[in-house]
Amino acid sequence: VDYNNDRYTSPTRRPPRSTTTTPVSYDTTSTTINPTATATLPRIGRQTSPVKSRFDTLGKNFKKVLKFEAEWKENIEGIKRDKPAVIYVFLEDDSIQIVEPKQVNTTTKTYGTTLSRQKVPKTMPSRGSPVLTGSHSSDIITWQDIKVGGTVTIFSRTYKILDADHSSREFFSDNGIECGPRIDSSSSSSSSTSSSSSSSS
Repeated sequence: VDYNNDRYTSPTRRPPRSTTTTPVSYDTTSTTINPTATATLPRIGRQTSPVKSRFDTLGKNFKKVLKFEAEWKENIEGIKRDKPAVIYVFLEDDSIQIVEPKQVNTTTKTYGTTLSRQKVPKTMPSRGSPVLTGSHSSDIITWQDIKVGGTVTIFSRTYKILDADHSSREFFSDNGIECGPRIDSSSSSSSSTSSSSSSSS
């Protein structure tokens, strides 16, 4: 027996594998496989990620925050006083956060975050009304409703806008809106008036 012959097959020896492969094509419209045709796979287009599309929608306003200095009048048992506040407007979703800074030489203990970040309606919603979810709804307060020298009412509390930081003023200028000059707070103006009257007397 010629063991070197390729045609010889031993009972314990597996036949040699074929080195030729048959191209296979996948038909997307049928579940059968055609082994005689050439391999042609369907070309899948580029899918758009929902997260990326959200970032493209936000554009240049993503992670941009406007900062305003404000004050509001507190009335406790007939005693009125002006309290400072800092209003943050997040442009990516028009949400608002309010923080009251700690005052020096005062007995008040109410400072810190007084309004957590959320969308604020222009009018007080009635009980049982749906929560605001729209990014640019006309029913919520946006940066266009807050201007230096003006007032804005947030949950029945009226804030007087005194000033805006440098980046916020640049944002207003880029959008063709002139930001007014800084306004002195009522407490500082009243203290200066009292000091001038005392010095004159």
